[in-house]
Amino acid sequence: MTQYLPAEVGARPPQICEQCERPHWQSDATVCLSCQGGDHAPAATDLVLRPRSVDMSRVQPFRWAWQDRLLVGYLNLLVGDEGVGKGTLLAWLIARLTRGELPGDLRGKPARVLIVGDEDGFDGVWVPRLHAAGADLALVCELPVDESGALDIGRDAKKLRALLFADRFDVLIFDALLDNLGAEVDDWRAKSVRGAIAPLRRLIGDLNVTAVGALHTNKSEAVTFRKRLAGTQAFNALSRSSLLLAAHPDDPDRRVLLRGKGNYAAPPPVLEFRIAADPVRLNGHTHKPTIVTDVQRSGVTIEDVLGAVPEPQTKAGAARTLIVEALADGEWHNAREIRADLAKAGISDSGIQRACNDLDVERRRTSGFPSGHEWRLAHGGGLTERTDCTERTATTAVSAVSAVSATCPTSVAAPDEDAFIAGLIAAFDAVEITGAEATR
Repeated sequence: MTQYLPAEVGARPPQICEQCERPHWQSDATVCLSCQGGDHAPAATDLVLRPRSVDMSRVQPFRWAWQDRLLVGYLNLLVGDEGVGKGTLLAWLIARLTRGELPGDLRGKPARVLIVGDEDGFDGVWVPRLHAAGADLALVCELPVDESGALDIGRDAKKLRALLFADRFDVLIFDALLDNLGAEVDDWRAKSVRGAIAPLRRLIGDLNVTAVGALHTNKSEAVTFRKRLAGTQAFNALSRSSLLLAAHPDDPDRRVLLRGKGNYAAPPPVLEFRIAADPVRLNGHTHKPTIVTDVQRSGVTIEDVLGAVPEPQTKAGAARTLIVEALADGEWHNAREIRADLAKAGISDSGIQRACNDLDVERRRTSGFPSGHEWRLAHGGGLTERTDCTERTATTAVSAVSAVSATCPTSVAAPDEDAFIAGLIAAFDAVEITGAEATR
């Protein structure tokens, strides 16, 4: 956020414009220069509708605090059952962010993090967890609850904006998002929730802050992610990326992290890990915080976790699946035989051509008489599944190590992600340790 701080103001704290609610440094003015000049919209009570034309200088790519998982400048959710380990995962996440270790646009750029909420005590729970996870504690602050009560996003939006800006926070963590919506907000009514969260969405967008809100799941047995969120489904609609933390369906001692909803990128690989205790000695006392350890790629799907029945596969998806199965070994194979199998499955010639293009299938003519054609996968056998570019990942037994991460033709696997996971796995393979040392 340093690029948004004018050099001439130094460490002087900003004022908040009474009209646009943005920070400014006109010490004796209640309204910023932009509003005085008519560049900003006036207060809502005197709203004037003013259309805005296209300006290509404003067009920027999406930025990721954690590639394909956490968006910069948007609201992200971490959803999970009570007691599943959301706090432990958030401590791990904060540690990686403060060290600049996560793949994405903040890699190599240690982030300042503000934690809001008192669901877990800061000094007795958060600090030992963060220490054990290897966080740079100098970059972590809390927003304590005092006698005036907890932060109310709607009521205190101006103060929160000024705080985030003045102290240059990059990441905002809500330990329990519901606690900061205000007592009058009905979390089961979409309009009420949308109105409460709107000020937060504006200010994090203006300041390029990554916001992560923790939410519980409900007690239903719904088999879709959006119906498992506690409260109205508006929470998931307002989030641009929602992560689901759940118990591993086959191993109660492990957890899986999946993306349940994402608007702007293909689904990233699913991760699984173990939560373990790691005693630490702090301030003359022994603490036993839990930590994330043994992080690995996982083949678990959201259907496995929620017990959902996968939707019927489209013909386009079936074509890609059959081609990948036939070419899984990365070798050249007779195209005529593969085409025959596809035809038996009801795939047309045009559908076969589209599937080959989607998968980047290599083709070559064989020598001899009569000549024929052979196919192989250009990248040695990975399934890129897309269903009209919606977010669904199809996994196969092509590789026992890597999970598939691309669903749309323009999506590519992030090398930083591979290096990050490989580094974690190598750290655990290298020495017998208790997770905290490995995450460091």
